[in-house]
Amino acid sequence: MVPKTVAISEESTLEIQSQEQCVHHWIIDPPDGPISKGTCKLCGDEKDFPNDLSYSWKEEEKS
Repeated sequence: MVPKTVAISEESTLEIQSQEQCVHHWIIDPPDGPISKGTCKLCGDEKDFPNDLSYSWKEEEKS
């Protein structure tokens, strides 16, 4: 298998770097089902947040 080379623009590279270094400030959508989408207001990164208090965050860290 030959590794693929992907051209990444400077803008994309900066966005990736900023997401890796960002101290996220999450804006989380109101609860509407088991999961709410969160968006970092600083870098635009997105993450799902559970709306169930019985959810174990340690389970997510293990995977």
